[in-house]
Amino acid sequence: MIYVLSHKIFKTLLSIFFIYPGSLLWASTPWPDVPTPPQSSVAWVAKDVWINGIASRILNLKSQLPVEAVAAYYRAHWESGYAASSRTEKINDWTTVSTLHGPYSLLLQIKPNKKSGSEGLLSVINIAEKKSSSLPTDLPMSNYIHVKQVLESVDGAVRSFYIAAISSKSYEYVQRNITVVWTQRGWSLHSEHKHPYGILRRYQHDGKAMDVVLLQQPGERSVHLHINMTQAAWPEE
Repeated sequence: MIYVLSHKIFKTLLSIFFIYPGSLLWASTPWPDVPTPPQSSVAWVAKDVWINGIASRILNLKSQLPVEAVAAYYRAHWESGYAASSRTEKINDWTTVSTLHGPYSLLLQIKPNKKSGSEGLLSVINIAEKKSSSLPTDLPMSNYIHVKQVLESVDGAVRSFYIAAISSKSYEYVQRNITVVWTQRGWSLHSEHKHPYGILRRYQHDGKAMDVVLLQQPGERSVHLHINMTQAAWPEE
């Protein structure tokens, strides 16, 4: 059975990573609750997600309140309930408020809504634990490919991976080597689409699907790889 990648989840998670890098973690102890401000609503983005082997739970927040009112709500709640003080930062349009509570880091990211009020994300992070390896075990990667980022998400019965990587080898070398190595590892080429600056290939193997994009911009020597891989979240018994 082949699973379809949830691009919406990956887009949201990538925005979190680039706004506030180094934050997503796996917890083995109960997650702390995060309250909702007045005139606001929250919805899950992901309950189980990892970036570079570290996992988090993430909520989408929408509020009729302005940014500063939402930031003040969480500052007051966290500073009155936890021993650690909070920290507030501004990054472009975003305001972030963060604090620590035991092994957990809590993070609010909020910005003005284009119409009214504000919108953002809430992350609860366990900074004490990390996966020993963030890459899928059966992903065929060669030592000339340098992984820059791995994002893993579990959404119901589907586990998805996004891998961003780069290589200093020539475009022709990378393309040829992937064809040879991945075929040897049992991945069959399902389709291929070429464009002026790269190629998109779709592979399948043992109930798993993988989209591989190779890109080389004009004037650049490096080859960029973007890999989306989906599989069953849990092994079949």
